[in-house]
Amino acid sequence: MHWIIFNALLTLLPLTFLLLALRGKPIDQHPVCRKCRYDLTGLKPPLTTCPECGSSLTSPSKSIRIGNRRKKPAPITIAASFLFLTTLFTGFLTFAHFKPINLNQYKPVWLLTLELKHHTLSTNPTRVWDQLDRIHSNAPLTTSQGNAAASAILTFLEANPDHRYLSGGWSCLYMLEDLTERQHVTDDNWNRIQKNQLKLIKSSNQDIANYAAAWLWRLGYRHHSPKIEKQILEKFHQLPLSEQTPDNRPIPYRRISPETERVALQTTLEIFQGKYPNAAINDHYKTLLITGPLDHNGYLQDFGQQIAQHAFKYTIDTQPTTELNTPLNIQVKAIPIGNQISKHKVQIKVTKLTLLSEDNTALLLTITKSTHNQYFFHASQSFNPTPIWSDIQPNKPYRIKAELLARIHIDSQSNEPSIIDETSPTITLTATSNPFTFTPATIKTIKLTNNKAMTDALQKSIFTTRLSRPRPGFKRHNELWAIYTDQTHNVKNMLVQRPDMAKHLVYAYDRNKQLLSLRYFFQSDTPNDRTTFCYKASIRIGDNTYPFGHCVYSNTKRSLTHLQLHDSPFIATNPDDLNHTTCDIILTPDPQHAQANTQLTEILAAPITIPNIKLRFLHQTAEEYWQDNIPSK
Repeated sequence: MHWIIFNALLTLLPLTFLLLALRGKPIDQHPVCRKCRYDLTGLKPPLTTCPECGSSLTSPSKSIRIGNRRKKPAPITIAASFLFLTTLFTGFLTFAHFKPINLNQYKPVWLLTLELKHHTLSTNPTRVWDQLDRIHSNAPLTTSQGNAAASAILTFLEANPDHRYLSGGWSCLYMLEDLTERQHVTDDNWNRIQKNQLKLIKSSNQDIANYAAAWLWRLGYRHHSPKIEKQILEKFHQLPLSEQTPDNRPIPYRRISPETERVALQTTLEIFQGKYPNAAINDHYKTLLITGPLDHNGYLQDFGQQIAQHAFKYTIDTQPTTELNTPLNIQVKAIPIGNQISKHKVQIKVTKLTLLSEDNTALLLTITKSTHNQYFFHASQSFNPTPIWSDIQPNKPYRIKAELLARIHIDSQSNEPSIIDETSPTITLTATSNPFTFTPATIKTIKLTNNKAMTDALQKSIFTTRLSRPRPGFKRHNELWAIYTDQTHNVKNMLVQRPDMAKHLVYAYDRNKQLLSLRYFFQSDTPNDRTTFCYKASIRIGDNTYPFGHCVYSNTKRSLTHLQLHDSPFIATNPDDLNHTTCDIILTPDPQHAQANTQLTEILAAPITIPNIKLRFLHQTAEEYWQDNIPSK
């Protein structure tokens, strides 16, 4: 429609020239009758009538014209020709508009680029862009054409931030990326693209904001620093030319600047904080912008606290009901808000637990002095505190409130970082559980039962030490692998505390200085008649006996082929232990533990002793021991 109006206005120009040409050019200053153009020169006044046509000359200003005019045929012909062409073209445009006919396919690239750049004068700039994309798809634009087209596209997008093409998935938008890969986009236009995408992540259109975030993530330094990427590209360029295809290229042709990446991260955190209430970007794409730049340029120290606060939700899991006189089961967790950031990125340390009553009366819960309040844990931390029961009212709602420290860490080697990993400054946060109630305690007695078949099966158990990390690890049957440690042997045995690990607090280093995890199991035949059991386990080495946790069997439908006894290395501390090559495993019924910590009502009464288990200390093992052995009874 704009072109129709423009050509209609253009038609007025030759029409004006035609009218002037038809009027003619003055050739003298003689008085002339306006009606019949009779030359009145030489007539004696007063002139009252025209001698030629008899019209009245009493009003000279209306009846007499000064000067004779001569018409030239050439200007008349030229003006008439132009008038005919513009009228014809305007009529054609009008017909094409209402038919409709796509005229863009007949326009050259320079005209399409010019029309898109001055899009306000275009009838349909989107169709112009479509045509440019079709031309580029059939025959890629030259460098000058490509940069001009990119500049025109950016001008159009900057003026139309809600255009549907910005939501991604449109080939026309990929045209801009293709021009970038072909290096047809100048640095100025590349900076314009980055600034435009930074604006779009705050868009109220979710599809547009999500696409902008994905674009910034793809072209940001997600995995490598600029220095490492340079080395990767150097290796890529050393490949044969046949292998240097765009699909094999490991690094994008252009990267967004560190300044753009920093602004994107800061803007994302401001969106989390509610500074842009209309921003529609979803959590998945928010976390894309967070996970991208953390590993370089000091972003962890600058933004780690804000990420720990806004990119994770801190919750407390409790049982809906808890019996009085039963320890609470509390788990404080950090849950990522999106699926692009790992829960292992956050470390937490609970510093205070409070039990809140219905009227917000606070009862402080004691956290046992142990690794639970000395170190940071990955994503979750569990507690079993016991409140002062005289202060508790049964069947009333209570909530748990936790004060905790949180921080973000970077581990470039694995998902389970070591002590030396870089961490951000900590931030103090709080979490609150859902309401739960305390129910009156039920009097539970534990029945001790004799079951000869079950006792015999356990007596003949195969004791297994499983060593893992490094994987796949190996098993040693009827052997107990142990660590001996005191002030003189600690370095020799290479024992290492892993306080940052939530599940396995103690590790050992193997001979190759790799972390080693030791776990201990029973393998027994499963009789038809089964009885649940709760045993307190201990290790007897000579005259020394060491507690070794509990072994609980609570589901009689389960077989006895894999009963876990302990999941941390056994540590001996008496120097005389080094002189022994065997040990005994003693299982003693523990009804008190079953009553306080399980739902069991019946346990096996007979004690179990598994004698003559081979004892191996890590620093004494020979080469042939670092592999599986054949199980034997």
